[in-house]
Amino acid sequence: LLRKDTRTPDVTIVPDLAHSWSANDNLDTYTFNLREGVQFHNGAELTSNDVKRTLERVIFPDRFETTGLRSAYQAIFQTAKVSEINTPDDYTVELVMEEPRSVGWVMAGASEQGVKISQASVLDQYDGNLRDADPTEVSGTGPFITVERTDDYVVQEANPNYWNPNAPYIDKIQHIWLPLMTPQITAALAANRVDWSMFVPPGDVPTLLEDPQFKVAIHLRPTYHLIPLNLTRPPFDDVRVRKAVALVFDQEALIEAGSQVQALLFAGGWFGEGQGVYSLSTEQLRKEKYWRSPTPEDIAEAQQLLVEAGYPNGEGIPTLDLLGRADGPWWELVLVLEQAWLKQHLNIDSEIRLAEVSVVGDDVRGLRFDIYPEVNSSMRVPTPEYYIKNAFGQCGGGPCNANIFNYNDPKLDMMIRELELEFDPDRRMTLSKELSDYLTQEMIMVPWDTGEITYHMYNDEVKGYMPHNTEFRGVYITNKWDHVWLDRR
Repeated sequence: LLRKDTRTPDVTIVPDLAHSWSANDNLDTYTFNLREGVQFHNGAELTSNDVKRTLERVIFPDRFETTGLRSAYQAIFQTAKVSEINTPDDYTVELVMEEPRSVGWVMAGASEQGVKISQASVLDQYDGNLRDADPTEVSGTGPFITVERTDDYVVQEANPNYWNPNAPYIDKIQHIWLPLMTPQITAALAANRVDWSMFVPPGDVPTLLEDPQFKVAIHLRPTYHLIPLNLTRPPFDDVRVRKAVALVFDQEALIEAGSQVQALLFAGGWFGEGQGVYSLSTEQLRKEKYWRSPTPEDIAEAQQLLVEAGYPNGEGIPTLDLLGRADGPWWELVLVLEQAWLKQHLNIDSEIRLAEVSVVGDDVRGLRFDIYPEVNSSMRVPTPEYYIKNAFGQCGGGPCNANIFNYNDPKLDMMIRELELEFDPDRRMTLSKELSDYLTQEMIMVPWDTGEITYHMYNDEVKGYMPHNTEFRGVYITNKWDHVWLDRR
């Protein structure tokens, strides 16, 4: 409906399919006014019914016999407590909330590129599961039309019927699949095989910038990473074992070891800094149990917890399955360190299993692993009642997007709800400290970091993008490429 303008560092929210929007005085009803005459790529006109049918599958997946549209953006609308989606006419959409929600919260959902408005008839054709559809047959409304897709690349051509008659500026885009944060990306840029790439390995950025043709935009991403221990089966169904592992894992060492591949930020604790809630600085974390480098006392406590759980010296714990993705060195590096700490401090054996992305996704959803390097609950709304709920809570009659274990704890839900309803700054600080203590007590997942830096690099033939050395904040801010052009020489 809306979009983030990627030409400026503040990434302003601007109109897209909706040309305007408003909220009532109570902030419990938001109205979006759609552009008239917007066409899907197959020529059908966009109406409010398409918006309603798309958002229903995102917000109310339990209403459908087959599937909703689960995505990382689902929880934004679900935690906003949308209760109704009304369409007074073909070009008006109303979102009605169970209770007031801030403008920022709703705008975060309406401007996230992951909530793509689909044609209602196409959703019906595939029962909402667009993964089964040929992407060249699924109609969007964007500035480019997918004309070819292979295992190596996707080709898109300019949409001649795009609602903005002055865009796009370029005729064709070829998207090449390359593993994230790997030398392949660096080599592709250096050889001018690609004009732009996100997820450039941090360690390669200074070298690339020695060549004056390259520019960089520095993307500060508030992303909440957690290490999931499969608590649906032994031994991690016992909180004492989860806490033992958390005591011997060195989160800052993991971050430092992978810094040449992925730039993570070690600060905050359970909550990000600067959000008006209880958080810890980097220096404070280095002194805090469960975040600091393991001390002899921490290791002794971890070993005693295993004894109390019935696993003295790791006896009785089967060889653990450490699952990771095979498409980049970061995953294996993290798992090698975790494997070493498990054996060194707890005498627990484990095997590393690297698999293709699709296999990993299926195994994570099917809970076929013991330890996985990361689950993230992105801070699209920078407040714990959003991203903590997304990681550990229930949304729309089922688990929120990052709650892979379908964890259901009424006490935790009550604490999140209490924080959600509190606006007094001092009281929010107290409640968030209590929530932090409870999360440490239960150790549902092992906390890791609260942010990362992603480097967008491009050559000087790319025009209309953010200026060189721009720093900007946001989660997965992507470009629709309708205001970018190439100055080929």
